[in-house]
Formats: sequence, structure tokens, C-alpha cells
Amino acid sequence: MAACVQQSTEKVASPYESRLVVSPDQKEYYITATRNADSLAKEPLIGVDVFIVAFNEGALVELREGDADGRTLARHVWLIVESCGEKTADPNFLSPSPAPATPKPKMP
Repeated sequence: MAACVQQSTEKVASPYESRLVVSPDQKEYYITATRNADSLAKEPLIGVDVFIVAFNEGALVELREGDADGRTLARHVWLIVESCGEKTADPNFLSPSPAPATPKPKMP
């Protein structure tokens, strides 16, 4: 899912460049979209941060907006997160379980 989000975020037309960092156990993923500041500041401006923690049953996703220009990007990225989540989800996880059969009443 994280690779899908990072690659799709790169395709969004914006001045931001995204980067994916993966924890050694490959259960935590950090995607950040940054751009160079227009001022004399040396630090890049953060448009969006996405933090993904993988679990056996799914994932926890946190998205944080950065600078003011990042709000539009954040809306696009959240749609990307939802789309990538649907693509990578276990089909059985998204499908509702069938209702349990109702036992027939016993005849006296």
C-alpha cells in the first residue's frame, strides 16, 4: 500500500517531491512530500506527511498537512490512500461475512 501511495503521489502535478522511508521490520512506512522554499530558508517545506502502520488485518493511516500550499495536495493524497487501500486489501476483509444460519426450532 505504501509503495502505491508514494508512486501515485509522485504523479500528482505539484511542486512537491515524495519520498518513502520504511522501518527495518517493514511494518511502518513514512511518506513525505516536500518542496524547496522560495525564501532563504534552507529547510524544505513539507506539503504532506503520511504515516502507515501495517497490521495483519489492515493498516492505520495518519495524514498530516504541512504548509498552506499542501492543503490541496493533502486532499489529493487522501483520495490516493483510499484508492490504494482498496486495491491492496484482502477481498475477504472487505466482503461482509454471510449471516449465520438460524437453527430450526426443535419440535416437542
